[in-house]
Amino acid sequence: MRDLVVGLVDAGALDVVGYAPLVEVDPRYETVPYCDLCHAPSNEHPIAFWKYNTPVVRCTGCGLLYSNPRWRAEHLFGRYTPEFWQQYADGVRSTATDRAANQARWDPYLDTLESARANGRLLDAGCATGEFLSAARVRGWEVYGVEPSPIASKMAEQATGGRIYTGTLDTVPFADGWFDAVTLWDVIEHVQSPSAYIAQVARLVRQGGMVALTTPNIRSIAYRLLGARWHAVGPNDHIYYFSPRTMQRLLALNGFNIHVLHTAGNKPETWEKWLRLPVLRWLAAPMSNLTQPLARRFLWGDELYVVGRRA
Repeated sequence: MRDLVVGLVDAGALDVVGYAPLVEVDPRYETVPYCDLCHAPSNEHPIAFWKYNTPVVRCTGCGLLYSNPRWRAEHLFGRYTPEFWQQYADGVRSTATDRAANQARWDPYLDTLESARANGRLLDAGCATGEFLSAARVRGWEVYGVEPSPIASKMAEQATGGRIYTGTLDTVPFADGWFDAVTLWDVIEHVQSPSAYIAQVARLVRQGGMVALTTPNIRSIAYRLLGARWHAVGPNDHIYYFSPRTMQRLLALNGFNIHVLHTAGNKPETWEKWLRLPVLRWLAAPMSNLTQPLARRFLWGDELYVVGRRA
């Protein structure tokens, strides 16, 4: 009966009313007892918004936004099926199979990373099907990958010829301080504990080594305009939402000093969605162009790009 109710709620055929805790009516959910960043008790954290029947709360201690209650890990990662990875591979095929296009896609990321460290051993955590590793190898990096999906890790190994491990950071067979850099492209928002994850990165990176990551920016113009309607907000997939300030705190708590922190992205599509009326949508591109300097100056772009150096 419970599975039937869950299915009806997900399909929009049944509205949930009343005051029963979400974890009691839907077995996919678990309660997070405290903020992962500052450990403030979660029962004091107000709901910032709801989406997909899931609340996202704001920590009153540090400002971190996170899903609570949230899906359990087995449900979060259970959706990465063979069909998902085939669709993903099909989606990136146009650039992944074109060496020049793939290099152009990833060179800006490597340029910023290499402003801190020219090359060396690099581990891409959550490497998916390996496109970034292929580009990094061209630039002279000795590349390694780790990916929890057996299907994606096999694709990555075939694409790169590199050493790709199926698993997570706490299961990879490397000594402490083995890597010069670890990269996390759109990974940190998915994990159960960002603090524990960055602690694993700190263990694997040598002193003076680098971590580089991207994640949606909850301080962005897009979030300010659209709130829960922003496409990057999906609390049954992205369970943590960082601002420049909370990201800096996460890295500092794990021994990393910020080397680069900037944001990118302020798309006309955001303004189109905000303007709503078709008759006004011609304003989207001018509004996007007008606010680009503000997005760069005040770190209001859609995506955070951060490089930290291990002290």
